[in-house]
Amino acid sequence: TVNLDGTGLTQLTDDAATNQAPAWSPDSTRIAFSSNRDGNFEIYAMGADGSNPVRLTDDPANDLDPTWSPE
Repeated sequence: TVNLDGTGLTQLTDDAATNQAPAWSPDSTRIAFSSNRDGNFEIYAMGADGSNPVRLTDDPANDLDPTWSPE
């Protein structure tokens, strides 16, 4: 939980890659995001606490700006 004064932040990724465009799942348990951690931008998803990141796309073109469909 982030406090009004900005304290209480949790870092979810810890690598040299660019991780961007986070999108919460409809049930708030997962976050989809774009990352170039494997050479070009692909879509990943991870637990809301940063656990278990999984690459969802494998495309030579950049995959950006993930969104979730409603449940």
